[in-house]
Amino acid sequence: MRKDVVAETLLSLVGSTARSRSLVGDLMEEARRGRLWFWQSVTRLWFAMLGRDLMRAPIAMAIYCAAGWFVYMLLSLAMAFGAYIVVTLAWGAAYVLANHTGLELLTDALRIRFDWPPIPGAASDRFRFRPARAACRPAQARIL
Repeated sequence: MRKDVVAETLLSLVGSTARSRSLVGDLMEEARRGRLWFWQSVTRLWFAMLGRDLMRAPIAMAIYCAAGWFVYMLLSLAMAFGAYIVVTLAWGAAYVLANHTGLELLTDALRIRFDWPPIPGAASDRFRFRPARAACRPAQARIL
């Protein structure tokens, strides 16, 4: 997008389109001064035109500002809610993928229990934890 089109669009927000075109045309004739000078001039003109409108109709400008603030707040709330949903879903997915507990979480949530038979000869059978018999007797349990 050319800089004159962007400048015309910005100035037409606070003034008439014909006036914006003529002002940008005058600025383009002096564009040899540089890009920084051009955008500084556009910014000064924008604030000058905004100030002129504020002096002409202060109540209308106050209403426009209040409406803009209201729309800004609604969009901020919508974006915050959307970010909350995205972060929650990402955290949940990371938790499930990191802990490899998808099946376990699903069965816990559905309150289903699967008693899988042990795989014969698996390493878990050879190294299964077996408590000593003495520790299993309740009479020998001591509280220190």
